[in-house]
Amino acid sequence: MDNLICKTCGRELPADQFHFSKGRPWRCKECFNQYQRDYFKKHPQKTKEYNDKYRERRLRYYADHKEQRDAHNKEYKENHPDYWKEWHIKNREHRSAYQKEYRRKRKQQANSI
Repeated sequence: MDNLICKTCGRELPADQFHFSKGRPWRCKECFNQYQRDYFKKHPQKTKEYNDKYRERRLRYYADHKEQRDAHNKEYKENHPDYWKEWHIKNREHRSAYQKEYRRKRKQQANSI
């Protein structure tokens, strides 16, 4: 794989470390992530408006396609009957630790109110 030079920081990095725009390397992932963080800090209202609009569009889509989603989920469960059983067994310890931490934080929040 070829190395590319970032237009922002000037570092030479492998191609898999770049974001591509219209098929061309744009910025390395590190510079792109920093750019996004800075943009969100500089434009909080614009970011909030975009997120609200996206959330509204997503919720409307899910409401409009409820029957299709339900049919797809039902078909998936029929075709993969043991998937969730195996997943719960495999992730039992992780889920238990997460639930304990979640309950502890919620209790702590309730006590601080």
